[in-house]
Amino acid sequence: SSTMVYSEVYNMMVYPEQYVGKKIKMEGQMSVYESPDQEGKHYFTVIIADATACCQLGIEFILENGSEDPADYPEDGGLCGRGIPAV
Repeated sequence: SSTMVYSEVYNMMVYPEQYVGKKIKMEGQMSVYESPDQEGKHYFTVIIADATACCQLGIEFILENGSEDPADYPEDGGLCGRGIPAV
């Protein structure tokens, strides 16, 4: 259920060390943020909503190959969902 997914995402944020090195499949809205402090640095996130869509959490991720090139990631604002390695 969406509530279970939201709960697990919350756990990922509170206990990230339990997920390091694990492959996680999730679906949500892709969002890319550019660092205000480091020119050219980007943060890639998947935004996950709860069952009622009233609450959202974002999970930052990097691709398994370590790429930080925005061209390698899904389009900002688009639907994102595949096996995303947790790092």
